[in-house]
Amino acid sequence: MGKFGRAVETILVASGDATVLSDGSTTLVDSNGNCNLANGQLGVFHATYDGGSTPGTAISVGDTVSDAPAIQIAQGTPYVSSPGPATYNGFFNKTHIVSPSIFGKLTRVFRGQSYTAPRYNAWVVGATEGQSDAISTPLDETKYSLRITMSSRRHEETFSESTRQSTVIEYTTPDYTTLGTTNPLDHLVQNMVNKINLQSRLVLTNGHRGNKDFIAFAVRHDEASNAFSAGGSVLISALDALAGGTAYPTTGYGGISTDAETTSGGSNSQQGAAWVAIAADSNNDIATTDAVVPINLTTAGSNTYGANGIVIMAIDPTLAYEDRQRLTKIKMAVSLIDGFGTATGLFESSDVQEAEGSARKVRLFYRDTAGQRLYSQNRIELPIVELLDPDVMIPSGEVYDTYIIESETPHAEGSYFQDNTRLQRTYVFIPVDNTTTTAAFEAALNPYFASADFSAVTL
Repeated sequence: MGKFGRAVETILVASGDATVLSDGSTTLVDSNGNCNLANGQLGVFHATYDGGSTPGTAISVGDTVSDAPAIQIAQGTPYVSSPGPATYNGFFNKTHIVSPSIFGKLTRVFRGQSYTAPRYNAWVVGATEGQSDAISTPLDETKYSLRITMSSRRHEETFSESTRQSTVIEYTTPDYTTLGTTNPLDHLVQNMVNKINLQSRLVLTNGHRGNKDFIAFAVRHDEASNAFSAGGSVLISALDALAGGTAYPTTGYGGISTDAETTSGGSNSQQGAAWVAIAADSNNDIATTDAVVPINLTTAGSNTYGANGIVIMAIDPTLAYEDRQRLTKIKMAVSLIDGFGTATGLFESSDVQEAEGSARKVRLFYRDTAGQRLYSQNRIELPIVELLDPDVMIPSGEVYDTYIIESETPHAEGSYFQDNTRLQRTYVFIPVDNTTTTAAFEAALNPYFASADFSAVTL
């Protein structure tokens, strides 16, 4: 392979929050063929005899490139203590996965990438009642309408640039004056949110479910001073750290639970992240002391202190069983068409953010790189090794920090261009809540790569 070719990639996935084996004496494999790592445990081992080291023996914390000119990082599998025949006749268990030899002085990259939580795109219509950017008091018998246009990787493959998927939502107000409606704005907001959610695939209303990838919420902006008259509201301060399965009001027919990915160390709800961004946006008046209020069309308009703003949030599309498209987020464009005055606030208060380090992306990455390479190697490997299942090795809902090491591996063969290097890249994924593993891994590798003039990586 030429030195400008793509690096060969190896992926290691830690689990179990175990310390990293780097005690200076333990071998990777014992005399019986058993691996000395636990399932999911990492270890750092000598890869050459240079420097007085023995290949397959763990390095010591603090070792430098002089002590270990080349190292290997290994990960135990579920078969660490059961080498030999596998479940299927003719196959053998793979007790560990090991990186290529990493030569310290030939290393090009040593860096880390912290987990990045996903976030939904969200727009705010209106602001604090009485302010210049609020939704003004609705007019009698007037059509109010807005348009929601969606774009994403999938939308771009389905629709052209000039005909993006869009939905028009409209509601015509009654004669509030004749009816003597207490709070016309509360009536308009609740009915507009209900109309939007009739199109949402998340909301079931009287046996009807829409098919659009968005959801709307009615908001009471000054909840702290004038609470929503009908009760049942939930402060935004309680929504900006949503855990999986947490429900809050959206319609009169039941709450909507978040679809958060969670870990034992905390939650990273995509809706929660959007609420954080909305509250932090200085262009609108939503604050953590404001609230999301339930929709009840039978009492809408009778609340002295009612709903006075709308939040529209994009959600992820429903994915196919074997969906290999990494980009899932939808970005919206909301525009006001009829009824709303020119002073009505309209803000994109939470921009879309794709996840980095989610279980789904790590699985896709594994299948596209390590999975393919291990399969092709396995065809000529004797004995035949039973490969690992990434759906088991990378649990759903787990989230990871990533360490990336890229190095050149010298080899003896010359070429026409006298190129004698091969690029190897090792990815190590460690769950964000595995603090013991993270600390031990950095303690073993930071001094080693510091001796090759790399800055320490601390995640």
